[in-house]
Amino acid sequence: MAAAEFDLMARIEDAHWWYRSLRALLQECLENAGFDSAGLLLDVGCGTGGTLAAVKARWPRLNVVGLDLDSRALAHCRHRGLDALIRARAD
Repeated sequence: MAAAEFDLMARIEDAHWWYRSLRALLQECLENAGFDSAGLLLDVGCGTGGTLAAVKARWPRLNVVGLDLDSRALAHCRHRGLDALIRARAD
């Protein structure tokens, strides 16, 4: 993805209806599945970290780790205060 796309995503994802709905659905699925809020969650393809930050806010004891190949995306994650990050491919 182009660097400009990551910059745009970082600017809009906290307020944009698509990302907000996606996060609400994810949180509902985790709650319905009996998610262990003291466990570990790996976000593969974490992008700019919006979902990681939202999950961490909902479950503060949870260990969250973001994985993305793009260094620009991970820089946005760090800007959000996320530091458990891995730069790698999912496979």
